[in-house]
Amino acid sequence: MRLSSRARYGVRAMARLYKDFSGGPVSLKEIAKLEMIDEAYLAQLLLKLKNYGLITTERGKGGGYKPSKPAEDITLMDILRAVEEEIMPLECFTTDLAICPLTSSCFTKDFWYNLKQEIEKALSGITLKSIIEKHDTDVMSGKQVEKLM
Repeated sequence: MRLSSRARYGVRAMARLYKDFSGGPVSLKEIAKLEMIDEAYLAQLLLKLKNYGLITTERGKGGGYKPSKPAEDITLMDILRAVEEEIMPLECFTTDLAICPLTSSCFTKDFWYNLKQEIEKALSGITLKSIIEKHDTDVMSGKQVEKLM
C-alpha cells in the first residue's frame, strides 16, 4: 500500500509540532522550514489537522499552531484520517460500478477488506509519542546515520 505525500507530511508536521512545542505556538513558517515542506501545501494539511481536532491555532503576533491533546493520545491512524480522503489499499472498495464492475461479486474483495482492517488496526496502535521517542532514541544511539547507509 502506498500512502500519499499528505500522509507522510502530515505525520512529520505533527511530530515536529510536538517536538518544538514548549508552551507557545509553533509557526507555519518554522515547521515548513524544518521539515522542508512547501508552506502553502503545509497550510492545507494543518487546516485539515485542525478541523479534525488534532491541533489548535492562535492568531496574531507570536501565533501559530499548538497540540490539542497529548502525543500519546494521537495515533498514526488519527493523522491519516485527518489528511487523507480515505484509507484504502485498492480503489475497488466502492459501490461505483464504473470503477469496478465486479464490486458486488468479486472473489477477492473480502481479502482486501480484511487487509484494510489490519492496516488500520496497526496504524491505530502506533502513537505519535512512540514515533518521537523512537526517533530520539535512534538519534542518540547513532542509528539514524546507520539507516541512511
